[in-house]
Amino acid sequence: MKTLSATTSSLYKLAIPCILEQLLIVSSGVLASMVMGHVGKNELTGVAMVNTLVTWLQFLFLGLGTGVTVVIGRLYGEENHEGVKDATMQSIYLAFYISIALVFLCFTFSDQLLGLFFSNADPEVMKHIKIYFPYSIVSVPFVAVNHTLNAAARGVGDNSAALVSNSIVNFLYALLAYILIFGIRYFGYPSLSTTGTGIAVLIARIVGPFCAIILVYARKIPIFPKKIFAKSKEGYIRRIFGICTYSAIEQAVFQGGFVILQSMLLIFGATIQAGYQIASTINNIFLAVVSGIAVAMTVLTSQSLARRNFDMASEIFSIAKKMFLLLLIPLGIVMFLSSPYLARVFSSEPDVISSTTTFARVLGACFCFTAYQTITCGILRGAGDARYITVSCTVGLWVGRLLPVYILSKYTSAYFAVGAGLVLDFATRSLMYHLRLRKGAWIHIKV
Repeated sequence: MKTLSATTSSLYKLAIPCILEQLLIVSSGVLASMVMGHVGKNELTGVAMVNTLVTWLQFLFLGLGTGVTVVIGRLYGEENHEGVKDATMQSIYLAFYISIALVFLCFTFSDQLLGLFFSNADPEVMKHIKIYFPYSIVSVPFVAVNHTLNAAARGVGDNSAALVSNSIVNFLYALLAYILIFGIRYFGYPSLSTTGTGIAVLIARIVGPFCAIILVYARKIPIFPKKIFAKSKEGYIRRIFGICTYSAIEQAVFQGGFVILQSMLLIFGATIQAGYQIASTINNIFLAVVSGIAVAMTVLTSQSLARRNFDMASEIFSIAKKMFLLLLIPLGIVMFLSSPYLARVFSSEPDVISSTTTFARVLGACFCFTAYQTITCGILRGAGDARYITVSCTVGLWVGRLLPVYILSKYTSAYFAVGAGLVLDFATRSLMYHLRLRKGAWIHIKV
């Protein structure tokens, strides 16, 4: 009982700021959807599709962040403080260089890239895609550095820097987006619409890493060396890549699946696409709570295994199973029942509201599976079981979701096709992660 109490207390201590951080991260997308949803469904669809594509293109940074958190968590648990600092700096350099290369390639082949994924888009939607895309791409290096910094701070158990910096970024984005899209009308200027959103998101993301750096120094978070240009130690980078490689592949498969799914939905028109985008945003609001818990579980699992505290690691899995009944199922019910009211917050067009409500209810019905696979996946990440996560993600998303959607969309409605795919995907991965954790081999993985 004492172990359970100590583990639960540690989990709450980590989870609360993680949940707030995730809510702040999601709030950026929520604000964008709310603003653009009331501008028009074509504008909303264009911005949302670019965001999904750019998120997919950042799969290397998302994977790198996982590797940084896990490895720094192990180094910190081993009290190797110099290793923590060296690994942090090399990870930041790596993220920055890769992001610069990505920006160059995206600008060079922008027409081919957009044509590849969005060739079926309505011309009006494509116009907004091309307006917003450059702003989103230019912001990538700042997002990459900020994400890596937050991942490193999280590895040593400090989530406050990420929480405060993301608060500043989201507040700045909300303020600028409103002024550039709506507020500017009060001064006699026309709304900047999609261009205003692009300018707002770029400025906010530029500010992000500078806020994080200031907070790291202000709070004396032990992740920066005295010499910024520290000599590289390949051993730490190799350990990070051991986790990063599979996590990056997982993100490429996972986020790529979302891009493909959106491309499939384009044939149904902007109303269906907008409804799905808003419903996904609503789902992300509820899932932010679960994602925060999952991040805390990743950190706590990594640190407990570094100290060879296997009982504590096992208790984390026990807590996850209890959360399934006490938290995840009730959240899904709330989402299902509140869908019609939340849909009206994001749009004033009746057809979009109806589409959003249907998709949101589908997501609410399978939320328990979505949430359970998220927190169990967090435990496996902390254990370094990246290879299994990659395999299960591929099976669940591409076989469980995309294949049924592709087949069923030819013979049924978009709602039924997407609903069947979502249930099969999340139920499959939930079962796979649960069985993997029950087997127990994850406790002894070397990182």
